[in-house]
Amino acid sequence: MNDRLMNKIANYAGSAFNCTLMLISMMAFPALSIPALSILADSVSADSVSADSAATAYYLANEGVMVSRGETKILFDPVFTNGYGRYELLPAQMKDALYAGEPPFDGIDAIFVSHFHGDHFSPEEMLKFLRLRSKIRLYAPEQAVSAMRKVASNVDESIFERIESINLTYGDQPVIFHQGQRDGDASLHQGSLVVEAAYIPHSGWPNSMLEVQNIAFRVTLDESITALHLGDADTKDAHFQQHDRYWKQPIHVAFPPTGTFPPPMADTYLRTG
Repeated sequence: MNDRLMNKIANYAGSAFNCTLMLISMMAFPALSIPALSILADSVSADSVSADSAATAYYLANEGVMVSRGETKILFDPVFTNGYGRYELLPAQMKDALYAGEPPFDGIDAIFVSHFHGDHFSPEEMLKFLRLRSKIRLYAPEQAVSAMRKVASNVDESIFERIESINLTYGDQPVIFHQGQRDGDASLHQGSLVVEAAYIPHSGWPNSMLEVQNIAFRVTLDESITALHLGDADTKDAHFQQHDRYWKQPIHVAFPPTGTFPPPMADTYLRTG
C-alpha cells in the first residue's frame, strides 16, 4: 500500500475517525471486489454508531461507490462501459436496479464524476441515466460535461440545468457548492450536501495524463458524514501541499485509487469476487 497517501488521509481525518463508522455493504450484490479502499478506524465499534449518524458505503464497480446517510444518497463514478479488460463493470442486475431507481438506489440526490475515462464515465450512459432519474444533480469536470453535450439531443437541454460543470486546473483553489439549502435559512435540511471539489492530477503526473481533469470530491451529507473520493489522483505529496489547510480538514471515509496498492495487491482487489 502507498504509505504516504494512507498516512496523509489518516492524519488529515484526525479525530473524525472516532465519531462515525463507515461500512462497506454488499447486500444483494455480494460477489464484488473493492478496489477503492474505505479507510476505517479500527477503534470504532458498530455499537458506537447511533441511528442518527450511521452511514453506509455500498460498492458498485471499479471506483464506483454509493454513500448514504439516512435518506441522503450520493454516487461516485457510477456509470461507465469500459473495463479495459481489467476493471469490474456494473453487474446487469445492479445496473437495472440503479437505472430504475429500485432500492437501495432509490432517492439518489447527486452524482459525482471524477474524470472522463471510460472506466469511470460514459457520456451516453450518463445522459440515459439522467433522463430516467429526473431529480438527480450531476457534478463533473468540464471535459465530461462537454462530452455529454456532444452526444445530447435538443430534448436533453433541461438535463444540463441539473449539472455543475467544474473547470479547474493545476494549482487552482478548491471550489464549494451547497445543495439542498433552505431559502432564507442558513441551516441545511435532510438531503443537503456540501460539495467541495479540488483538482489533483491523474496518476502518471508529470509524465502522462496531463490533459485529464481529475477532480477529488469531498462531500458532506446532512452536516454529518464527510466522504472523500479521489478518482485516479496522483499520490505525490506536492499536490496536497499546495492547499495544505484544505486537506487537513476532517473526513470520515476516503476512497483512494487502485494505484494506492502495489500491483500484486491491486490485481487481487480488481479481479477477485
